[in-house]
Amino acid sequence: ETRTYGWSCDLSSFAFATDFFGLLLLDSFVELQCPNASWNFDVPLGRYFATISYSTPMGSVVNTDNCTFEGRHAGIPSGFLPFDGRSTYEMEVFGDVTDGAVTFSGEYGGGCDAISSILLSGMPAFGAMWRLVQGSNVTGRWAVHEVAFFADPGCLDEVVGEPFSSGYSDGHGTEMAFDGNLSTYWLADGENTQAGAGFLGLALPAPAIVRCVRLYQTQTLGAQSRVAHLQQWKATEFAREATYEDIAGGSWMKLNRAWVVPSAGGRWRVSGNHTGQVYVSELNFYADVGCTSL
Repeated sequence: ETRTYGWSCDLSSFAFATDFFGLLLLDSFVELQCPNASWNFDVPLGRYFATISYSTPMGSVVNTDNCTFEGRHAGIPSGFLPFDGRSTYEMEVFGDVTDGAVTFSGEYGGGCDAISSILLSGMPAFGAMWRLVQGSNVTGRWAVHEVAFFADPGCLDEVVGEPFSSGYSDGHGTEMAFDGNLSTYWLADGENTQAGAGFLGLALPAPAIVRCVRLYQTQTLGAQSRVAHLQQWKATEFAREATYEDIAGGSWMKLNRAWVVPSAGGRWRVSGNHTGQVYVSELNFYADVGCTSL
């Protein structure tokens, strides 16, 4: 019996391995030396994400221009992978499986010469990831002591999952924004301080709807974002669900629909003309002139 390992034809004579890169996935590759070659792997119906690796360990030029994954272009942007001593490229692409199998297609001499590896994973379902994104520029790196996501507008029914972020600075990891400890904080990485650069989120075990976010930013003005965007994963990309403006640091913020569109008399504040930071130890608002009814 001929072993094709998922390929539509026997490519065993065109499979090669070297030790050029010292990495098995890049040193082994197969030339697609049969008409309309395709690789098929049975999977449940759904959306899948593939990382496809191309390499040139034998020194030959590899054309990837007509390689496809689930009918989508899966070749590298320049088309050709030239040999320059250590040429490799990873292409990321997703596809919707409606027939019970993922398919990679190509043909040697037809614009898809060879492939090194395919790393396949299922994509998160619609609503299985949520994140809070820095919505304004900061002069320092965005710093957040705590953030939590809730399924109800009152911020009572907390949703739990695996934390993730845009990156972090040494000693201030992502988990520090989810540890329930206001003495620790997450600090964004890098020098990019522009709006949209930083984010904190949760990958959920099952899809959910987030209707409220509790946020405690640093009290340092240069590391506060005055705007934050709540984004939901929509199966292929994140999309904005809400924008929270005029948010502050050094205190808990309850961000929900009422914050976005407050009712008449639903939000009060104290403001004034000042320069530099103003420190307030305690502030309460009362409904009566005697300051007895909160």
